[in-house]
Amino acid sequence: MKIYLAGSFTSRFDLRPIRDRLWELGHDVVSTWLDESIPTPGMTRETFERKLGLKDLVESAMADLVIVDLLAPSTTGGRYVEYGLALGRFQRQLVWLVGPLTGVFHYLADEHFDSWAECLAYLAPPSASLAHGLNVQYYPVPEAGTTPIYSTMTEEQRAVAFNDHLKWLEREGPND
Repeated sequence: MKIYLAGSFTSRFDLRPIRDRLWELGHDVVSTWLDESIPTPGMTRETFERKLGLKDLVESAMADLVIVDLLAPSTTGGRYVEYGLALGRFQRQLVWLVGPLTGVFHYLADEHFDSWAECLAYLAPPSASLAHGLNVQYYPVPEAGTTPIYSTMTEEQRAVAFNDHLKWLEREGPND
């Protein structure tokens, strides 16, 4: 699954190990902002910021899942723009939050986790959960346009839903 991590620019160092763990779990993390540091030599700050903003919006729009880190204070507000864009896609991508819910729009997210440990455990397939000693559920990606309630499903039902979604992705593509 393609995942975009949104968060405070100052938290990028804390989010890199999260990205690495998601890669280990087999996900494609498309958040290149995690590795950015300084403007390209000879480029004005305004041009650099415009290019970064556009790149980040494109990356977040191409993801199947946007996870917004709310644990660190926002320094620029960019994560809220990415969150709003994801919400505006109306069930064409999942939106999860990690950290305290502080506003009315936070309650529109598909999932909420108090910590990254909870979020990563939720994303881990059963085999990874067992290997790491976790007792967690696997979260299959729903078909676009649906509002799933996976917490009430059995493991077998979740596997069927996940396989159905993979078939849908093969037919329709992730963001069509």
